[in-house]
Amino acid sequence: MDVQQYIETLRLLPSSRASAVGGGSGFADVLTGKAAILHPQSALLLTMVSLGFVYSVHNLIAPNMTAIASRFHFNNFERDEFIGGELTLIFYLPGIFVALICGVLSAFCSRRLLFTVAMITTAVSCFSTAFAANFTQLAWARMFTGVGIGGALPIVYSLVGDWFPPEKRTVGSAMVTASCGAGVFGGQLIATIVGAGDWRWPFVVISVPMLLLGAMLFLTTEDPQRGGAEQSIQSLRQHTGMDYFPQMSTRHIKTVFANRTNALVILQAFPGCVPWGVIIVYLHDYLVQDIGLTRQESLGAVGIFGTG
Repeated sequence: MDVQQYIETLRLLPSSRASAVGGGSGFADVLTGKAAILHPQSALLLTMVSLGFVYSVHNLIAPNMTAIASRFHFNNFERDEFIGGELTLIFYLPGIFVALICGVLSAFCSRRLLFTVAMITTAVSCFSTAFAANFTQLAWARMFTGVGIGGALPIVYSLVGDWFPPEKRTVGSAMVTASCGAGVFGGQLIATIVGAGDWRWPFVVISVPMLLLGAMLFLTTEDPQRGGAEQSIQSLRQHTGMDYFPQMSTRHIKTVFANRTNALVILQAFPGCVPWGVIIVYLHDYLVQDIGLTRQESLGAVGIFGTG
């Protein structure tokens, strides 16, 4: 079984053979839900590229902190406090709760729809950031951007769980991690180059293709079967005809936190994010403003640091 047959088996997309039997796969068929215009490999790539674009919004501010501070008449201290501190807190804090909510919703709702909503929320709020006239408007735009980003990752991990069998999920998780990392660095690259003239342009450059990707994702893909990669659930369907539907109760929540590995990961995540968060927010601007590097040299230093 090759890669295309494997992905079709997990229903990442309707089978290309079935589409061929049913006739053409034009745009009208896509709108009516009768066919898809992408091959399965392309759909998998589209999902990861879309996630990369969502995560590219993370670091659009870091290379241009001083320029944004100048626009809102902040001094260096206010730049670090408001742009680097409060704005970052506003960006990340709502996403924590949205991630928990989307993780639960992913068990019951269409992941394709949820991911599309997360992408559109991120893209629209990112686009709005470019038109912020004061710090309050900038904070609201970044808050809703964080909401979209926070919801995207658990949805994609839910998809990965149904696209890949247990023995291959590390591959899916690695793809997700690579997409997120490439997106963060790609966003910083765009912010450094495109934002050299005006800090607002990177938000436009990122948000427009993200909207298009969200529409394409919704029109050309479908949810994989829940539990479709689990042998026990496949056997249940084959022998009983019954479909799997996940359940959520307090027992499941207690089981998650009772696992010592989960507890350790959660406990180390909070303090572990503090130094990393400070570095990705302040490092680029610090190297330019205080050390005297050029924007390109600072970007290279951040890239080397991220690679390590």
